[in-house]
Amino acid sequence: MDIKAISLSELNENLKLSIKAAFPHNIWVVAEIGEIKENNNGHCYLDLIEKEQNATHIKAKVKATIWSFTYRMLKPYFKSLTGQSLKEGMKIMINASIEYHELYGLSLNVKDIDPNYTIGDLERQRNEIIRKLTEEGVFDMNKEIPLPLVIQRIAVISSETAAGYGDFINHLENNPYGYKIKCKLFSAHMQGEHTETSIIDAFERIHAELSNFDIVTIIRGGGAQSDLSYFDNYWLAYHCAQFPIPVFTGIGHEQDDSIVDMVAHTRLKTPTAVADFIINRMLSFESQIDALAHNLTSLTNNILKDENHQLAMMVLRIPTLVNETLNKKYKEIQKYTFNFRSNIQKSIFNNIQSVDAFKHNLQYKSNHKINRNSHDVHLYVNSLDNKSKRMFQNQINKLTLYENIIQLSNPEHILNKGYSITIWNNVPIKDIKNVSHGDIIETRLVKGRLLSKIIDKKT
Repeated sequence: MDIKAISLSELNENLKLSIKAAFPHNIWVVAEIGEIKENNNGHCYLDLIEKEQNATHIKAKVKATIWSFTYRMLKPYFKSLTGQSLKEGMKIMINASIEYHELYGLSLNVKDIDPNYTIGDLERQRNEIIRKLTEEGVFDMNKEIPLPLVIQRIAVISSETAAGYGDFINHLENNPYGYKIKCKLFSAHMQGEHTETSIIDAFERIHAELSNFDIVTIIRGGGAQSDLSYFDNYWLAYHCAQFPIPVFTGIGHEQDDSIVDMVAHTRLKTPTAVADFIINRMLSFESQIDALAHNLTSLTNNILKDENHQLAMMVLRIPTLVNETLNKKYKEIQKYTFNFRSNIQKSIFNNIQSVDAFKHNLQYKSNHKINRNSHDVHLYVNSLDNKSKRMFQNQINKLTLYENIIQLSNPEHILNKGYSITIWNNVPIKDIKNVSHGDIIETRLVKGRLLSKIIDKKT
């Protein structure tokens, strides 16, 4: 059986002709930019993708090219209308011809881009983020935090090299009122793909030392309108809305509000405007203090005036009041004096009778007590005399007994019985182990002593 086959080049040529026949004219295609690269020669190369709805799975993909002569016109036109440059993740509607090359396969040759589609999609994304934040109940959370009366400690999220940051610091430090304001920079990217992660990281670093700050301010200053899109970010807005101290924004756009601006406590146009707000709030507080001080001074003066008037009136009434009081007190003293004398006399009479009765009773009890105690003393003296005599006799008997015992223990008494005492080095010998061969020992008798030399020892 013969098999008829064609070459690969013939197959690709047929595909090219078939595609050309099926799509003879340019078509509009909706896709998402998966990857974008600008070549040095001015060409733009795209990977266009389509994802499953509400998923990250890619279900279609194709390469596209915008040649340099077309890209030079499309790029500024698209950015002027949308405020953004073409970038990964952006949805676009392109007008393109379908190309099929025998070596490079299928691709789209982009002729035009409809910016209105992208604007609508971006607005849809913004509205979706706002709706989600609102449904989650966090959209107005930061706005509900009360502002301190005086803002003096500020955590600044910005780029250290940003002109807006320098203007902000200079405006605060050189304020005409001499207010002292402390700022600490938490550096972050203010544009580009790392904007979200770096600003969220700055929020986390601030949270670690939250008690050191009154507010957080995100300042940027100037920049392209397209860079505003980096602040239309759900997670960035989510962190900003839920931050526990007020967040101010001054990212340098006069007309449009980003979502971060919307959820922040206070949105101001520029970094300098943020600085002016802080200074004016301090000035307002100082004015309130001055007004309160003035009111307090006026109130104090009025009170002193009223009190002085009342005091003067009281001074005028003092002589009359003193005379009335003295007369009243004099009558009370006379009454008390009469009553006192009467009570004293009654008390003296009653006490004289009590003293006489007490004296008689005391005399009787004293005589009775003396008589009884005299008898007791007599008995005690007799008893003490008898006990003393017996005690002395007992002591004499004990002394006699001790004397006899001592006499019996006298060595001379023992020697008189025919015993002797052997001594070596003035110490009585009680054990033959205490002396050695050749030692000279002394034997004491009742009459005289003997010296001996040890020749042998036996037990």
